[in-house]
Amino acid sequence: MNAKILDSGGGTSIIRSNGAPPYLKDWRGTFIEWKCIINGFGALVTFVGSIVVFVMKFADGAWALLLVIPLIVLFMSYTHRHYYRFGKAISLEGYVYIDDPDA
Repeated sequence: MNAKILDSGGGTSIIRSNGAPPYLKDWRGTFIEWKCIINGFGALVTFVGSIVVFVMKFADGAWALLLVIPLIVLFMSYTHRHYYRFGKAISLEGYVYIDDPDA
């Protein structure tokens, strides 16, 4: 699988094929596996903690998150689709650039 790498301007890549965050990408391979395991463990603990807090606070108004989060995701999806289509519409792909107007 080829990696799709986008430069965010700061020299870091946004998308990787291996799923590792950009700051963990080390070409020498030193302790990368352990760093990924520690990062994954932290993500798991954060997820479990979020679920616990959500369940405990559900009656106090956290039920609103069941409505708000999907709406935000839907809005972001529509925005992404708009930017993608707009980018294709203004793309110069397929056009031929002629350097010399006399040619």
